[in-house]
Amino acid sequence: MKNFFKIVFAVVVAVTLGRNAQAVPITGGIIFDGTATLNSNNIATATMVKSWGTNNVKSVSGTFLTFGSINLNDIVKLAPNWSFDSGALGKFWQVGGFTFNLADSSAISLVSGLLTIVLNGSVSGNGFDVTPFSGTVMIHGIPGTATVTFSDNFSFNPVTGTVPDGAMTVLLLGAALSGLALAKRKLRA
Repeated sequence: MKNFFKIVFAVVVAVTLGRNAQAVPITGGIIFDGTATLNSNNIATATMVKSWGTNNVKSVSGTFLTFGSINLNDIVKLAPNWSFDSGALGKFWQVGGFTFNLADSSAISLVSGLLTIVLNGSVSGNGFDVTPFSGTVMIHGIPGTATVTFSDNFSFNPVTGTVPDGAMTVLLLGAALSGLALAKRKLRA
């Protein structure tokens, strides 16, 4: 009977440790805006950001609000020389201990001086698991003007779907069933 309690205790400890090892994704969203200098005086022919002006946090929710150190109007650091149709770019934006690593981006529309660009990548930081995120950037300008600084509006949210647990559930279930089978064997003996 003493061995039975040792086995049950071991299974309980394994299950408890397994729960703590599960993925903790970043939730919520972040919005910031500011200015950028493009590689063309005409938004219709621009293909990249040459440099950023000051960009500030305008709204946060979820993990960014409750577990981050992000406040409204915090300055967002952005990677320079970003092509609208780019591949991977590490540390694309950083604020409050969170980092967005860009996987890819592409310009999807230019309508009435509003260029919309979609970005895909992942956010990490502050002890949370790397979480897939997507976002949009809307750069405002008037085609044909000499203005090279445009307002931008960044909006990022987690990619919806389930977060894999790295097969931890199957491992724990197998350990629990093995423990129970061993306990049953011990009781019969």
